[in-house]
Amino acid sequence: MITENERSIAIDIITDINLYINEYPLMIKHAGGESSLKNKKDNNTLFPDTIIYADKSKTEILHGWELKLPETDINNQYLIENAQKKANLLGVNSFLVWNLSIAKLYRIDSYNNIECIKTWDNLSHIRTKQELDYTDVKKMLIEILNDLNNFFVNGEILKGKTIETLSNEFFLDLIFQNSKETVSNFEMQYTTDFNFKDEINLWWNSESSSFDKKTNKFQELSKIVILSLINKILFANILSKYKKEAKKIKELSTTTSPYEGLQIFNEISKKCDFYNIFEEKMGEQYVDLNSWNILKEFNDFLLELNIKGFDDKVLHELLYKVVTRSKRKMMGQFSTPKELAYLLSNLTLTNFKGTTFDPCCGTGTIAKSAYSLKIHNHVKEIDAIDAVWASDKFRYPLQIAMLALTTPTNVGKQIKVFKKDVFELDDKLEISLHDSKDGHEIKTSLPKFNSIISNLPFVQQESLEKFNPKAINCNLNGKSDLYAYIPFKLSGFLEENGHLGVIISNSWLGTEWGGVFFEELLKFYEIKHILTSGNGRWFSNADVVTNILICKKRKSVSRKDEKISFIVFKEKLKDLFLNEDSSINYDKLDIITASIRSQTHSVDLIQNLYTLEEINKITDMGLSKSSLFADCSWILKLNSKLISANSLFHINRGERRGWNELFYPKKGHSIEKQYISPCLKNLKKSEYISGGSVDAFCCNVGKKDLQKLGHTEAIKWIKKFESIKNGKGNNLPIVLSKPNMLWYEMSSDKKCDIGITMNPDERIFFSRFKEKTFVDQRIIGFTLKTDEDPVLLTALLNSILGLFYVEALGFGKGLGALDLSSQKIKIGFKMLNPKLISESSKNNIKTLYSKLEQRKVLPLENELEAIDRVALDKFILNEYGILPFYDKIKASLLDLYKIRKAINK
Repeated sequence: MITENERSIAIDIITDINLYINEYPLMIKHAGGESSLKNKKDNNTLFPDTIIYADKSKTEILHGWELKLPETDINNQYLIENAQKKANLLGVNSFLVWNLSIAKLYRIDSYNNIECIKTWDNLSHIRTKQELDYTDVKKMLIEILNDLNNFFVNGEILKGKTIETLSNEFFLDLIFQNSKETVSNFEMQYTTDFNFKDEINLWWNSESSSFDKKTNKFQELSKIVILSLINKILFANILSKYKKEAKKIKELSTTTSPYEGLQIFNEISKKCDFYNIFEEKMGEQYVDLNSWNILKEFNDFLLELNIKGFDDKVLHELLYKVVTRSKRKMMGQFSTPKELAYLLSNLTLTNFKGTTFDPCCGTGTIAKSAYSLKIHNHVKEIDAIDAVWASDKFRYPLQIAMLALTTPTNVGKQIKVFKKDVFELDDKLEISLHDSKDGHEIKTSLPKFNSIISNLPFVQQESLEKFNPKAINCNLNGKSDLYAYIPFKLSGFLEENGHLGVIISNSWLGTEWGGVFFEELLKFYEIKHILTSGNGRWFSNADVVTNILICKKRKSVSRKDEKISFIVFKEKLKDLFLNEDSSINYDKLDIITASIRSQTHSVDLIQNLYTLEEINKITDMGLSKSSLFADCSWILKLNSKLISANSLFHINRGERRGWNELFYPKKGHSIEKQYISPCLKNLKKSEYISGGSVDAFCCNVGKKDLQKLGHTEAIKWIKKFESIKNGKGNNLPIVLSKPNMLWYEMSSDKKCDIGITMNPDERIFFSRFKEKTFVDQRIIGFTLKTDEDPVLLTALLNSILGLFYVEALGFGKGLGALDLSSQKIKIGFKMLNPKLISESSKNNIKTLYSKLEQRKVLPLENELEAIDRVALDKFILNEYGILPFYDKIKASLLDLYKIRKAINK
């Protein structure tokens, strides 16, 4: 008869399993769970009662067992679901439940469905523990072990790796489900502790742009806090292999409070360094007790595994997987993809023995890539880690950065990761590091660096003062995005001939402030390469479109003979630089890097090289720098054939009067006709000829004069809105008032002859209106100011050269549309000069163009192949004497269009 409880019986079974497998050679090499069972206070546990391993070092898990007494029904749903959950946590496809009377083996398929594949019912007649004899239990145990061995040997049950268990996301998701209490703790502390409140607000102000707008900051922080604590526990166990002081993690017991746990981490840090991993971070002391208990059980599991017995190679892989998981969970949308980091680093590192710095390191992907590239290029590991510096504005990503740079073979070496805002850096600033031997604080200063490499933070100018007001004091005029200030700040930290390599938004290539940024940049650097993707966004989870910018610190004032290469990657970087196991293909990376630096032909790249003089001349002709990713050098030979469109048209953005109900009456109104004009809301469904799709109320007559004229319907319409208030409680006559205009007036000067949409997508075209028409703010309107024929001018605007100019003026937005503005069109758009051709040519052009007006506008790639379109384009270019340029214009237009649209691949 058995009198013990479930826990003590489980410990006996574990002991007997290990005794049996030591005597008989089975695939099962070890059974664990004994020590953690001793610490369990209840049955609501995270790991199985018994874990069966395929090796004595416990790096390969076969599956887990849930052990109960006969009083528990073997088919109990909670028992089976709980065992399945734990199997998922272990990353295995089977589990066993045994109530010492009946045992059942379950297999889990790829859809997480379960099937019982074996039942042992030797003792099925037993109903209570009082009826059990442990001798019979032991016989049944041996039978189970032998049968299980056959399942394992035949491959019917698959084993899993312990490092997958420790780094998978199932555990995180499981513990995140219990984080509501932590969120409540944060909210309570936020109300009563202004220091905590300020710290959260500063963090969220900077990081919120990386998350969905509806994200709850306390919920997000709870996940980050839990992830940080998991990483501390895991790393302390790993560190215990190399530093005996880290064995203090064993003191994290069932009775340890969160406060006491943080003190244990602090003690480990004092003795072993790794301050950025172990330091107490915002919110950690307020983790809820349920989550904390799960974390302590996780530590029990690690202690039983005895990680210090793992091979260095296994621990290296474990650290890599933990860092990868942490980046996915912690850093929102903008964590740098591995392949992009390695490309950026390889292009920037011209001296692998030189010092390298990432001042906006985030989770350390770029710093890690620089470190790995140094080692790959035969720099000793001790010298490589000594040459890499990294910093960030916030504490949490620094923990991951430190983990990323730590390997089993560099433990004990100084890792130079520190917390500092990039705008606070200067050559007199004291930097705090922590000694790798005893953890004491070291004060030092930043050296000069051979290379600075970073993914610069993306904060738009509208949010700059809110997120980082210190930036506004640097160099530029306050109209640029945050990243534009940082290269100037970093210049002073580069050695002579040092290189800067950064990832930045593509916005500078097509904005007015981007021109200022470019000129300022040339004062500090020689710009070597500007790279973009021609096959999908590099940051797939974010709308931002990015470039790589590679620069060399300027030594000479002279810019003579300087050239910049504009490079487009035809393939996805992961397809170019990653092997099937996601490791870096260094050979391919080196070949691509060499091709870029030497301007050697590569099937993977589009490369265009421009002198600074050529760039200035091309941009003076109105084209954006984004257009230089295609071959645009030919445009310089056509300048004499072109005229600014604003010399023929008034060019303005469409009307934005506000309060649409007033200005756009619905059909069926009775307002006098003289006060109603056609209005076009958008061009999405329009063609080469369009008409107003809605009525617009356009009245510049005062109410007294309307009364005299007897126009009572217009008066009724105006009075209908006089007493209406907007959302802020202000009357419309006040809200809609404008200088020298009636509050209900919409200026007739806004009527246009031709229009183009603000953000063209696949269809790029100018639409001619049947009569002068109001256009909405989403349309750029062209109003004739000469007596030239509007049909002819529309034909010239819609020529292949006109379409090229539209594409070349803007830059691709995050969802693939063209970023265009009325100001860009007004200042930069050039078109073929109608005065350079004869009346006969004009008439022929109009005749050919009339065929296009009789059909729908096609997507650009189809449009350029249409027979009527080709005939029109070639005739126009021939009349201007530039037909030999047709193929180049077409190729450049399509290249730019494909680059823009490729971000959605």
